[in-house]
Amino acid sequence: MKIILAVILSIILHIVAVYLLEQYTPKLDSNLKKSKQTKVSNIHYVKLKPKIIKKKKKIKPKKPKVIKKKKSKKKNIPKPKLKTKPKIEKKVKKIINHPKKIKPKPKPKPLDKITQSYLDLYGDEFKNYPKASKVFIIKNIKDIGKITEIFLQYPMMSVQANQSGVSVVEFILHPNGTISKLHIIKSSHYFLLDDNTIETINEAYHDYPRPPKPTVIRIYVKYQLY
Repeated sequence: MKIILAVILSIILHIVAVYLLEQYTPKLDSNLKKSKQTKVSNIHYVKLKPKIIKKKKKIKPKKPKVIKKKKSKKKNIPKPKLKTKPKIEKKVKKIINHPKKIKPKPKPKPLDKITQSYLDLYGDEFKNYPKASKVFIIKNIKDIGKITEIFLQYPMMSVQANQSGVSVVEFILHPNGTISKLHIIKSSHYFLLDDNTIETINEAYHDYPRPPKPTVIRIYVKYQLY
């Protein structure tokens, strides 16, 4: 019985479904047609006129006017004859009569007294020194003496003993600013003054100008009580 009832119910449901579909399908079709018609009716077609593009005329460049030069009539001018002999003789006479004037070399400026007094310590040895060393000594020996005087202090014991004199010292000054072979070449006759000279040079050489190559330096150190 249950099976029969289920079959009957399913048949009834199918019939109802078919009936409902038949009723709603024409409405849907009519709505779709209307919507299509409205869409189609809204579209307007416009005919576009094609633009006519005019071709630009090519402008031909103007040819430059050629100005013809007038031919100059050449006159037949006779060439002068060259006379070589008298010209050569004149040149020779000019060279003989007017020799070239040779400009004399400028004389070196005389040295000041202090620089000359230091150079006198070198004697004839100064002539044998290389040129670079000579130039350095002449330019800087006076300054080396002044720097030494700045560092110089009179020993107290020499002041008390009333000692005075001049010490002459020699050393080699190197391009890196160091010194070597420092010694007294002429004594002041007082060992206190000579020792003080050596100590003073050892303090002052750091401020000396530097030579281009190792150079022998000779200076005097004066001790004088006022």
